[in-house]
Amino acid sequence: MKILLPPSEGKAPSPGRGSAVKLSSLSLPELTATRSELITALTKLCQGPRAKAVSTLGLTPGLASEVEKNAQLLTAPAIAAGSLYSGVLYEALDLASLSTKAASRAEN
Repeated sequence: MKILLPPSEGKAPSPGRGSAVKLSSLSLPELTATRSELITALTKLCQGPRAKAVSTLGLTPGLASEVEKNAQLLTAPAIAAGSLYSGVLYEALDLASLSTKAASRAEN
């Protein structure tokens, strides 16, 4: 059984370099086509007029800068969720304390 942790509000800075996300390497590979379709639509929206993307996505002024990040989803460097997110759930999980087998399972 997998328990999926929701993203938290705390995030590490994005890596400055590295590989983009490879959708086929994510868990639940049967969702690859759907993920690709959704990310393609989102990046297309966010590469267009900013005001339209902000309105369509219902972003508050404080989150409007996320449009630029979304426009680069397919090409921006990516890191594993366990390295990106922070917060009480991720701190309680304490990935660094897991056995090699458990850590590998958590990353997938």
